[in-house]
Amino acid sequence: MPINLKPSADWYQLNQWVQTQLSSPHSVCVFPGIHHALMELCLSMHLRFTHRRKLVVNMGFGDHLKGAELELARLGVRFKDSFDEDLKKEEKSCLAFIYDEDDLVTSEILQNEQAVDKIRSTKILRVRINHNGFRSGSLDLEALDDNEILVASLSPDYAIVVGGSKAPTPNLTVASLPWGDHRHQENLSKIFSTTRTEYHQAVSELEAQLPEEIVPWFTRDGSKRRFDRSVFVLKHHDGSAFRSLFLRDQDGTSKNSFVETTSQGRWDSDICFRQAESKDRSLEELRGLVVIDGSQISSETLPKIKEILAELNTLSSL
Repeated sequence: MPINLKPSADWYQLNQWVQTQLSSPHSVCVFPGIHHALMELCLSMHLRFTHRRKLVVNMGFGDHLKGAELELARLGVRFKDSFDEDLKKEEKSCLAFIYDEDDLVTSEILQNEQAVDKIRSTKILRVRINHNGFRSGSLDLEALDDNEILVASLSPDYAIVVGGSKAPTPNLTVASLPWGDHRHQENLSKIFSTTRTEYHQAVSELEAQLPEEIVPWFTRDGSKRRFDRSVFVLKHHDGSAFRSLFLRDQDGTSKNSFVETTSQGRWDSDICFRQAESKDRSLEELRGLVVIDGSQISSETLPKIKEILAELNTLSSL
C-alpha cells in the first residue's frame, strides 16, 4: 500500500553530489528548471524579509521571472527598474536586485555593473541569473559575495541556486519532489559530461558570410556576447518557417533543439514581442530572429541557410 511520504534526504544528497561534480566551494541547491528556482527563491526572500516591499529588476528576453512577479505583486511587492539616490532608505525597503547576467535567447551579456557596484556595500540582496554560462564553460561558482545569490541554468530541466553566507536558501516545496529517482542523477551526469565551450571562430565566420536578406543580431557597438550560438534576423520571413525547414529531416518536435526562434508561431506566446520596445528592438526583428547552436555549425550550415532562404522566397512569391 503506497504512503504519500517523500524523504527530503534525497534532495540534500543530490545537492551534495552536484556540488562535488561542479567543484563548488558553496552549497548548491538543485531545482527542476530556472522558473521553479526563481519562484521558490523569490517567495523565500519575501517570507524572510516581509518588511521589504520593493524589488529592482533588470531582465533580458523571456518569461522566467513572470510567475514570481505575479505572486509577489499579489503580496504587495512593488517592482521598479532602478534604485533611488538615497541608498540608506533603499536598504530598508528594497528586498533585492534581480538581474539577468546574460540573455536567455541571444546570450548577450547584459550590463549591470553600475547597479551592482552601487549597492555592493549595502544589505540589499543581489540575485544574478545566468542562463548560458554553464554550457559555454564560463560559469563562475566561486566569486560570490555574502549577500549574493546565483541562479544558473544547467539545462531546460535543471537549475542550481548557489548563495553567499548571508543569503537565504530557498526550500518551500522542492525538497518534497521525488528526487530519489535515479534518472535525475543519470540526466545530470550526461549534462556534466557534455562539452562546455564557446565557438568564436565558427560563429563569427558564419555571421560574416550571411546573405543580404539576413542580418546578424549583434551589429551595435558596445554589445557583449557569448559565442555559444549564432544569432541572426531574417528580414522578410518568419523564424518559425525557417526553423521548420531546417529541421524537416530531423525530429523538430523538441522544445529545446539546436535551432530556435522567438517567433510567435513557434511558441504560441507573445512574451518576447511584448518586451521588444523595452529592449529597443522591433517586432519584425523578433519575428525573424533565429538562433543556431554553435556546436552544430559546420561547413554545411551556410549552404543550407542559403537553400532554405531561396525556398522561403519561392514560397512567399506564390
